[in-house]
Amino acid sequence: VRPSGGEVISYRKPRTTAGTLFKDFTSSKDLNNGWETVALSGGAVDLNRLTLAVNLYRGGGRNNSVELRIAVNGETWGRSFTIRGPADGGKGLLDTLRHLAPANPAWIVPDARKVVGKVQ
Repeated sequence: VRPSGGEVISYRKPRTTAGTLFKDFTSSKDLNNGWETVALSGGAVDLNRLTLAVNLYRGGGRNNSVELRIAVNGETWGRSFTIRGPADGGKGLLDTLRHLAPANPAWIVPDARKVVGKVQ
């Protein structure tokens, strides 16, 4: 998660001035049905400038379904996405963030506005 072009919040840096990653499920005993949670701080977030990038770091198979949820002031929106490729251990992170596009099939870069229904 990178709010408004600021510092990236990830397993590499779980706490920044913009927010905190509370759980990274690559180390969980149960990698299925787990929620990684990022809480943003500092007031309003511009969805037009919010970067979301999701990687299948570890695990098996292809075409893994993930659900992203965004909660604001007690209201929650969600949308499912598919990660098409096999796990890659996070390869391509910098290219994914630089180009705002998946560096390989183990990444997705969903549009936060689509999650909350602002863009179809």
